[in-house]
Amino acid sequence: MGRVNMPGYLPFAGRNAIAEMSVGIQFALPFDPSIGEKADAIKAAFGTDFPKFDPVQTVVLNIGIQSPMLPGGPQSNAGGFVLTKPKSDGNPARMIRIIGNTISVHIMEYTSWKEIKALALDYISRCLTQLGLIENNPVTVVLMRYVDRFTYDGDFKDASAGDLLQKNSEFVVSKIFGSGNQWHCNSGWYQPLIAESLALHNLNTSSVMLQNVSNVVIDHNSYYVLPTRCFSFDELMHGVQNRPPIGEILDRLHTTNVEVLKKLLVPKILATIGMEGAA
Repeated sequence: MGRVNMPGYLPFAGRNAIAEMSVGIQFALPFDPSIGEKADAIKAAFGTDFPKFDPVQTVVLNIGIQSPMLPGGPQSNAGGFVLTKPKSDGNPARMIRIIGNTISVHIMEYTSWKEIKALALDYISRCLTQLGLIENNPVTVVLMRYVDRFTYDGDFKDASAGDLLQKNSEFVVSKIFGSGNQWHCNSGWYQPLIAESLALHNLNTSSVMLQNVSNVVIDHNSYYVLPTRCFSFDELMHGVQNRPPIGEILDRLHTTNVEVLKKLLVPKILATIGMEGAA
């Protein structure tokens, strides 16, 4: 007789539940509108990997008495860029967002941490080289985000939080385990990351019904405020006395994400996504 699969949650991409993984750096100040002048350089640097390029418009609205020498209406400037590598179906496979005061890399086809880390650092390095921002606008925060998705394989009426999450987990409230197939929990905490420096973590777990299918999203955001502002590319990449290089910071944020999932997901799910023995 063939083996019958029991109902339960399945990871988004087979052995991998990661729908999106993002890495970013945040600057002390919003980008100057003159960043729009870098559009051609950015397109040239990333055109092969990211064929879709979209400028992001910022609008400056002048209110009050206008000088006859100045335009009176709203003025639009290219205040950033979004670069996209699409999949065959047109949805994004990778993105680089240079918006506001943040440079972020978004990966929608996750392979391994080693590969994604190298890719993200390369993209961020190339952005900084082309934009020349850091000397006048220091980096203050390193960001990381993991979005994991699971879909219930079975009658949606039978789905419950206990099929996916540990009932004694410190990251969710007990009430969700009696809430059927629709529930939501948001938690946040500070945790030491490097010496006494703390990282802020925000964890959103949510189950929603989509076309009679129970879908769960686990969204883990990490924010590490640098103990001292970083005013140079070399400092960011190689570190200084009280701050390790960005690669090591990312390694520690990644490890924290693994630790959270191991304390959040039930053993069956951990085994399915290959995290039973993950460090």
